[in-house]
Amino acid sequence: MQFAHNVQCIQDPARPLLLKNPYDLPNFLYLRRAFSTARFIFVHRNPVQVINSQIIAIGSILQARNEYELLMVERMRKLYESPIKLAMARALYCGKLPLLYWQVSRNIAACCDYVVAHMSQLGDSAISVTYPELCRDPRGEVDKILRFLGATDRSGQDYSTRIHSRNQPLLPIVERHKEAIEHRNQSFCRSFQV
Repeated sequence: MQFAHNVQCIQDPARPLLLKNPYDLPNFLYLRRAFSTARFIFVHRNPVQVINSQIIAIGSILQARNEYELLMVERMRKLYESPIKLAMARALYCGKLPLLYWQVSRNIAACCDYVVAHMSQLGDSAISVTYPELCRDPRGEVDKILRFLGATDRSGQDYSTRIHSRNQPLLPIVERHKEAIEHRNQSFCRSFQV
C-alpha cells in the first residue's frame, strides 16, 4: 500500500495506477478488497520459464545491487542492510547448492495453485492473456486488454518492437527438473494453456 501511495504522489493523482509486480500475485484477492474498482490483467506463462527467469533475476540481484528490486522486495532490502547476511545469502544461493531452485519452484507452485483456486473470484474485473500469445500477436492482445479496460490506443505504436519473447536458455537445474515442474503445475498449465 505504501508503495502505491508513493507512486501516486510523484505522478498526476488523476492518472490510473498500474502495478506490474509479480510479487503481488498471491495478494490479488486482498488487492481486490482494498481497491474495489481495480482491474486485473494476468499474463500467464509456463512455470518452467517463470522459475528459470526468477532464479536468474534473484542471482543477479544478489550479485549486484538493484535499487528497483530492493524497493519492491523487503527481504532483499534487508539483506543489503546486513553485509553478513548478504554474504551468507550469496554463498547459499549463488553456489552449487540447489537451495534457490527449491525455494523458487515451491513459491511458483504455490502461486500457480492460488491462481487456479481463486482467479474466478475476480469475476469480470480480470482478464487473462498468455505470454506466448502476447509475444506472437502483440497488437491483437494489447487491443483485447484495452477493450477490457474500456480504453483506446491513440498512439499508433507498433507493439511488436516493444513486446517480444525472451527465450532464455534453461539453467541446468531447471532443465533437469523440467518434467517434475510441469507435472506439479499441470492444473495451472492446463487451465491457462501455457
